[in-house]
Amino acid sequence: MNTQAGKGKKKSSTTQAEKPPKKTRASPRSGPGGTSEPAQPVPLDFIDARFISEKASRRYAQITAFNFVQEKGFSVELLGAVPEIYAELSRRRWERFNELLLKDSKKPGNATLAKEFFVNAFAGYAEDGTHSYRTLVRGIEIDWSPRGLNAFLGTRSHRSCPLVIARAELAAIINAGRRIEAKSAIKDAVCFPGTDWLKCKTPTNPTKVHLQKFLPVARAWAEFFV
Repeated sequence: MNTQAGKGKKKSSTTQAEKPPKKTRASPRSGPGGTSEPAQPVPLDFIDARFISEKASRRYAQITAFNFVQEKGFSVELLGAVPEIYAELSRRRWERFNELLLKDSKKPGNATLAKEFFVNAFAGYAEDGTHSYRTLVRGIEIDWSPRGLNAFLGTRSHRSCPLVIARAELAAIINAGRRIEAKSAIKDAVCFPGTDWLKCKTPTNPTKVHLQKFLPVARAWAEFFV
């Protein structure tokens, strides 16, 4: 008699019904206290007193990581070597303005305050119909109008800008179809007498002169653009 007959793997006496039920994680979209609506973003209250409006605050978030590009100034060595440039700065009373443009490790400035001014001035000018050129930085009113800037820098305020007048005169010449004459007027204003145009592929439309032919003051200004 086969004693192995009928023997096999021992079945569990515990039925499936007797197994403890698996724990299920409650769905956030169903059940008591749940919701079928997607979560809404929590609005950020405007509580930063540094900015005059939410527009300025948003603008600051956009530019906060930007770096400043250092402006160019005339060094003490250059002003000593070319007295004509210093005479022009002195005539315009731009000495302090020029000093602000020079790098100074002892006075690095405050980039954060500068950016706060920029965003508040930008937002205020855009929102103010009268364009008063006034804004706030850390509770202090800043007047950035032409008159206010001239007063702060101690610069001379001209009733009429020579550059504006010169541009208007050149525009009139160009509009009259005398473009070559306008270019010659510019060349004569910034170069030594008798300066010739550099040779080019189109002799009837010259556009370049040698930088060494520039007058001292024009040569200094050319450093900003050439």
